[in-house]
Amino acid sequence: MITRTHRFLLPVYLSTLHASRSSLNRGVIHQIVRNASGFPDPTHRVIGQPRPETHPHLLKHGEVTPGITKGEYSDRRRRLVRSLPPASVLLVPSAPEIIMSNDIPYIFRQNTNFLYLTGFQEPDAMLALTNIPNPSLMKHGEFAVAYNHDPGSFLFVRDRVAAREIWDGPRAGPDDAHFIFGTQESYSSSQIYDRLGRLLDKAERVYFSSSSPSWTQHRSKLIDNIPKVQHKLFNYDETIESMRVVKSPAELSLMKHAGDVAGTAFRRTIRAVKRDGLKTESEVAAHLEFHCKMQGAQRLGFPPVVAAGSNALTLHYVSDTDVLHRSSTSPLVLVDVGAEVDGYNSDITRVFPVSGRFTEPQRRVYNAVLEVNMKCIEVCRSNTGITLAGLQSVSVVLIKDALKKLGVRFNPDNREYLRYFPHNVTHWLGMDLHDTPKISDLELVPGMVVTIEPGIYIPLDDVNAPEELRGIGVRIEDDVAVTESSPLVLSSAAPKTIEDIEAAMNTE
Repeated sequence: MITRTHRFLLPVYLSTLHASRSSLNRGVIHQIVRNASGFPDPTHRVIGQPRPETHPHLLKHGEVTPGITKGEYSDRRRRLVRSLPPASVLLVPSAPEIIMSNDIPYIFRQNTNFLYLTGFQEPDAMLALTNIPNPSLMKHGEFAVAYNHDPGSFLFVRDRVAAREIWDGPRAGPDDAHFIFGTQESYSSSQIYDRLGRLLDKAERVYFSSSSPSWTQHRSKLIDNIPKVQHKLFNYDETIESMRVVKSPAELSLMKHAGDVAGTAFRRTIRAVKRDGLKTESEVAAHLEFHCKMQGAQRLGFPPVVAAGSNALTLHYVSDTDVLHRSSTSPLVLVDVGAEVDGYNSDITRVFPVSGRFTEPQRRVYNAVLEVNMKCIEVCRSNTGITLAGLQSVSVVLIKDALKKLGVRFNPDNREYLRYFPHNVTHWLGMDLHDTPKISDLELVPGMVVTIEPGIYIPLDDVNAPEELRGIGVRIEDDVAVTESSPLVLSSAAPKTIEDIEAAMNTE
């Protein structure tokens, strides 16, 4: 068995391979080298995440993560490299493992920019990209035959350590990571600063993604090991986010699935409220999470809001400690829930009556918000020139009109409406819940996904609102993909009209 130190040193095959390289398929050469070296074929090896060969029930041939192929990840890296100024290097660290208590870790979630560019799901890794000609991090005497490599892309990953794999499961390892994930070369994370030294010396600019909590530590180590790099560092998150804000067809398909998962979970949960007699906010939250995960969600996109009655007046109410109703009256319950499915999020808000039937005052507020929701969705087209700020302006005009029709007394010429509508109507949605936060002033184009979430919240003590409306809080949120024609509502699986909600609760 050839050791890690000698994995590039195959002198018996050098002359043959150099002579045959022009006529042999790279993949064939790669396999010849692996077989000759004694390395096991990595194609069917179990690693720390699903692969088509080991988890065919989750991934199709050619996919690195469900729905996203190795080719799409490669295209993302190449587009990003093309955007770099000449003689540049870009460093994108993964998320670190975060400890909750003593030696108990939180459930790992990969850094979004790193995941977008690699599909790699392990901590303590780094991606390096460069447009410096003929790049390689190999040292003198080392030899490697790349497999479908991306020139200028290097992946640093954790070593395979048998003692750790017994506890934590198998790792991809530096010997196979470039083969599995399609980069030019892959190395041990312990060699990051040693391997990058020559490349960073040649670079005129070193860009980085600071979105990972581990970047600060990497920055300090880079400067300690390569002092000259300190004056070359520039943040590149905005450029990465400008790519992420426009989704590919594969990404939109995943987001529609995430919307279907959360929408179906909402439908099943409100039916259980009526059929099974759920009595507390926490029981509703548990049902939502259960039904999301039973449909394949890895996690909820955020702690769900389940707010009964006047709890809905607190926008991010997440304590879930109250009962659904305390008196003979039937309150509304506001539910804000999202499912994260294969790296992409949904974000849906609906309101339902505990009794299964809306009262007349509840209907008035709900339909007022619903009308604003539907009119704002209609504006989400690429030919309107609308921006997120423009959507907010449209929603404010509509909310003011709705408040007047409800009989709420306020001065429409100042900011008094904020008492009843204190938040934005939209944000980007994608791999993160509040996706691509550095992007704000772009006009909507096909492939962008936004939320539309108008709301009206009438305080319990508001003497300027009709008494029967006080304490009612309604928000209706949908996920909308921008198209050239009709907007595509990704959250359509969640019942939205009063008629649909009542039917979902009362139909066996």
